[in-house]
Amino acid sequence: MPDEERGDGVLPTRVAPRPLLAPAVGLMVGIALSDAVGLTAPVARATCAAVALLAAGLTAWAARRNTAAGGAAATAWLTAAALLCGFVRQQHALWRSPDHLAPALSDAPVLTRVAGTVISTPLERAAEKHNPFLPFDPPPRTVFMLAVEELHVGETPLRCRGVLRVTVAARGLGLRLGQRVRVTGRAGGPRGPRNPGEPDWAAIARRQGLAGSLNVEHGGLVEALAAPDQPGLRLITLLRGWARAVLLEPFPAGAEDAAPQLLDTMILGQRTAADRALNDAFLRAGGLHFLAVSGFNVNLLAVATWWTVRRLLRRSPRAAALAALATTLLFALVTEPNAPVLRAAIAAALAAGAALLRRQMSVVNGLALAALLILLVNPQELFRAGFQ
Repeated sequence: MPDEERGDGVLPTRVAPRPLLAPAVGLMVGIALSDAVGLTAPVARATCAAVALLAAGLTAWAARRNTAAGGAAATAWLTAAALLCGFVRQQHALWRSPDHLAPALSDAPVLTRVAGTVISTPLERAAEKHNPFLPFDPPPRTVFMLAVEELHVGETPLRCRGVLRVTVAARGLGLRLGQRVRVTGRAGGPRGPRNPGEPDWAAIARRQGLAGSLNVEHGGLVEALAAPDQPGLRLITLLRGWARAVLLEPFPAGAEDAAPQLLDTMILGQRTAADRALNDAFLRAGGLHFLAVSGFNVNLLAVATWWTVRRLLRRSPRAAALAALATTLLFALVTEPNAPVLRAAIAAALAAGAALLRRQMSVVNGLALAALLILLVNPQELFRAGFQ
């Protein structure tokens, strides 16, 4: 039905529907409540899950009533179901299986050997001398996340699960995402605050899904295992390697120029690739936020792709939308994953889908869907600054 004119002759603005806003808010409230309460008894978790299913059924029943009251009731029941779903999802994130690695780690690091899969791109950091009175120069470091599968505390390896942040005092290890390795070093758990005002490293590690850290003295203690890589991680590694080779091809290996670090940081999302000097230079210029890959980068790439295909190449709007969608998804795979990038990629995919289907796009609804997907996969993202 055409929009009716107001008294001033101006057509009213048509507000796009946003049915996902209420469940997204409910999911976030449920996660926050669950985190504040802490881990509850299994009976309480099962009861919340059953009530969430009941609320979902009542949502479907109320939605069948084609009235304003039925729509309001369906929204209320859907919000309640999302709240309970967020509560149960966060409870699952807080729960640890009997074979979890965290109980075996203490504040005092102990020498141990672990085996697992590299689940983050290994990052090499240059040597930094924080203490000017140190009589020697510290070695460079390689940092990555390891999904532990075996823990060696004696003659017999123990099956366990958990994620460790591994720091190796060496570079040039040749490790890749998805590779299985065996590492020997000193493992320890994060400690809580011991004095007022100190950071709660135990809570920070829990938010990041880490069971602890593992410090390795030299590269010889990292052994690559003869095991096939996971296909998905192997594909991501190949894509990231190809993108990095294309970006850094004009620069010779070992060049002292800061341009390769800048490209690696601002485009591929390797935030730790920037050394202290580069960070300090951007900090003095007031542009430190440009070093972090965020949703702005994704939106800029999508808009540039759409404009190039639509205006310069003079293709149809659907072709421009498909090109923007493909470019956005490729960038989301190549760069290091974080909540702002994933949120912008999901919103860009919805915009492209709306253009392809000739539907009205709601920015609020797109952001709500992105929040729902991100929090259902990892509810701890709610407490990170990047998500907010």
